[in-house]
Amino acid sequence: MGCHRGWCVLTIAILTALRSPPPKATASTSAAIGSRVGAGTVTSTTVTVTVENGEGPYGIVWARLSGSTGVAAVNGTSFSTAFSGTITSLGETLETVMRGTVTDARGEISTVDVTVYLFELS
Repeated sequence: MGCHRGWCVLTIAILTALRSPPPKATASTSAAIGSRVGAGTVTSTTVTVTVENGEGPYGIVWARLSGSTGVAAVNGTSFSTAFSGTITSLGETLETVMRGTVTDARGEISTVDVTVYLFELS
């Protein structure tokens, strides 16, 4: 492709303007909550992430950002997942911030943070 009297600059400017904005991920809730009576595994409510803009297909990976180390996504690569952890003592609360990192086909990233609360109710 050659340039003639500035036309290549104009073409690049038009193509850049037509490109969709970067992805924007949104979680269905900012908190996922689960409870049980007694020790054992507890699973939270489900969180669903939607994406607008960017260029599909999209992928997501969930990882612990902070808090209790024993909490993980039930499905770490799903846009709709719950979180689970193991309660080991009566009255215990596990609190964790999980981050979903969404990547679009262009490699652009958007993140969502969800606070997970898992309770023992005795």
